[in-house]
Amino acid sequence: MITVKNLHSLPNAFHFETVMKTLERIGATSVAQENVGVRPLFEDLQAKFQREDTAYRQSLKSFKTDEIKQLDDERDAYADCIRRVAEEWAKLPDATRSAAGKLVAQVYKDFQFRATEARIAETAKLLNMFQVLDGTEHVAALQLMGLTALVETLKTKNAQLRQLMAERSSEQADYIVGELREARLAVDEAYTKLIEYLNALLLVSPTEELLQLEKVLNSDIRLLEAQLAASRKKQGGEDVEPEAGKPETVDAGEVE
Repeated sequence: MITVKNLHSLPNAFHFETVMKTLERIGATSVAQENVGVRPLFEDLQAKFQREDTAYRQSLKSFKTDEIKQLDDERDAYADCIRRVAEEWAKLPDATRSAAGKLVAQVYKDFQFRATEARIAETAKLLNMFQVLDGTEHVAALQLMGLTALVETLKTKNAQLRQLMAERSSEQADYIVGELREARLAVDEAYTKLIEYLNALLLVSPTEELLQLEKVLNSDIRLLEAQLAASRKKQGGEDVEPEAGKPETVDAGEVE
C-alpha cells in the first residue's frame, strides 16, 4: 500500500516538493492516462497544484527587496557625501566658498533630511530638494564645490529606487492574503483522494507498473520523513512545523 501522507502540517517547501514529485512519478507511468478512474483524480490534483504553485511563488520574498536595499545604501552614501562636503566648505574662511557651502547645507537643514528615515519619506524629500538645488544660485554653488556630478548620480539613484519600490508594491498587491493556505487545503484533499484510489487499485487489480509506483512513492515518503527529521534537528530538536499555508520566506517589509 502507498503511504497516505498527511500533508497539512508540512512546511510550504516540503509540501510543494512532495506534491510536485508525486505528480511527476505518476505522470511518468501509463496509469494516469490509461485508467479511467485515475485520470480525473490526477488531472484534478494537477489543476489544484497549479494554484498552489502560483500562490507559493507570490508568497516568497521579492528579489527586488535586495536590490532596493543595495540601491538605498548607495543613495544614502551620495546624499551624505554631498551634505558633508557642503558643511566643510561652509567652515572655510574664504567668503565665496563658505557661502556656497552654507547655501547647499541649508537645503539639507530646511528639509530635515536624514538618511535613516523611511525610504518613501526620504525619496519624497530628495525630489523636493532637487527642485531647490536646480535653481541658478544652487547650481553655481554645486559647480564651485565640484558636486554637480554627485548630485546627478543621486538623482539617478533616487529615480531608480522609486521605480523598484513601485514594481515591488505591484507584485505584492497581486498576492491574495490566505490564497496559499486555501490552495494547499484543496491540494491536500485532491492528493488524498488520488493516493487512496491508487491503493484501492493495488488491492483489486495490481499490475507490475502499479507495484513499482507503490515502491517509488513510498520511498519518496521515507525520504521526506528523513528530511523533516534532519530539519527539526537542525532547528534545535523542536518537533514543531510552521503553520500550514504560512509563507516560510517573507519580505521583511522594511518601513518605507
